[in-house]
Amino acid sequence: MPTPVPPVASPPGPMLASYAAHSPFTDPGVHSRRYPALPRDLPGLVGVVQGLLLHPAAARLYGQAPEPEERGWGFPTMAETLDRLLALDDSPLAVPRPPARRLRANCRNFAVLLVSLLRHQGVPARRRVGFARYLPGRHAYIHEIAEYWDRARRRWVLVDPQNDSVTRAAQRAYFDSISQPERACFDTLDISASRRPDDQFLLGARPGASASADWPTRMASGPLGAGGCARSAPRSCRTWTA
Repeated sequence: MPTPVPPVASPPGPMLASYAAHSPFTDPGVHSRRYPALPRDLPGLVGVVQGLLLHPAAARLYGQAPEPEERGWGFPTMAETLDRLLALDDSPLAVPRPPARRLRANCRNFAVLLVSLLRHQGVPARRRVGFARYLPGRHAYIHEIAEYWDRARRRWVLVDPQNDSVTRAAQRAYFDSISQPERACFDTLDISASRRPDDQFLLGARPGASASADWPTRMASGPLGAGGCARSAPRSCRTWTA
């Protein structure tokens, strides 16, 4: 059974304000003029992300080669990502690209794009890093997704913008084949609510663990982001944050 996610005390105002403001990584730069025409609901924004990006590992599901001749993915900032994405197809961002013209992207790129879209609408959002057991494979894989503050429910909500209907179907088929269908039972738009008690996506301390044991959560969610990289220094970090 999914673990209930209770409401929590609202984070301090300055913290939410910081996550509602762009960092150098999420700022779309000159492409900000394209953002106002986008949907203002979460499913709509997730659909926009999925219509623009394609993970190389999932490319075969769409009839595409895993790596095109020019990979075109891995840019640290949203401005650079949008430069390349729009060079491939200059259509409005709300127009889904055919798979051949989607920018090849890893899970970080999916997460940061969604965070950028949410922040531009004033929604506190951040990138999270952890281990996901719902991705195909017999083990949990390190994965990056997005999280936003839901004011109505007074809690942070985990969202995986990378998984669309095509990848979800492949995941269900794989887990059925290894007799672990429960691992495919999750809500892409609210990983927090659908995870099982033994399937904690987030890195972090168990109840009663020592203070030193919670460093992965602080590294993944604190103001410095994953890897301890400062949000104000986009090119100085080995692990780019948001």
